Amino acid sequence: MDDFMKECFIEAFSKTNIDDIWKNRTSKTDILPIETDLPIRNKLNDVGTRNIEIMLQSPFGLMYKTLGLVENDQIIIPNEFNSLKSQVDFGNFKTFNFKREIDIMIGAFSMDSLLQAVGNEDVDLYKANGIDFEMVKAFDGTMQTFTKEKEGLDFFNPLTRLQQTELDGNPVSAFKLRSQPSGVFPTNNSHQWLDRLAPQRLMAIFTMEQ
Repeated sequence: MDDFMKECFIEAFSKTNIDDIWKNRTSKTDILPIETDLPIRNKLNDVGTRNIEIMLQSPFGLMYKTLGLVENDQIIIPNEFNSLKSQVDFGNFKTFNFKREIDIMIGAFSMDSLLQAVGNEDVDLYKANGIDFEMVKAFDGTMQTFTKEKEGLDFFNPLTRLQQTELDGNPVSAFKLRSQPSGVFPTNNSHQWLDRLAPQRLMAIFTMEQ
């Protein structure tokens, strides 16, 4: 995580902003302001909860990355920002982490994964949402994301095996950027997760504005 992202997270959840987010946690207003000069906003999603999100510029248009999902008296934090939670006073909110499957989906459909796919070459290791991924060019020409498998002694660690999910070891997202119809697609392993998570604005790629 770079310094800009750290600054965005800490400023988004400043005391003033936390107080406003709490007061408006069940608001049905589409977009509410965040006190900052950074490109951060409080956005209503399609299931009626709210995203504290940052606007990012991609090669294909603007997209939005969630810093925290507000659900009533809870703020759920993506894996990338978990290490920063101790630097923030969340006031009356309870804070939680997403389950691993959701964090994997957030990473697989992120700008970080999109930028790797644009290169159209295998990438042995990159990070997205604080998770290790690899990008593989498939036989059909799509660029597919996989979580990076542990190697060496970590592979035999019982805790590592317990943390494995249905998405680990399987393709999670597929990028088709060099032929028509182009786009980003779920796989057989991830389409049910995508149907659930995209309306919550957790998949940055699907928040893209041309």
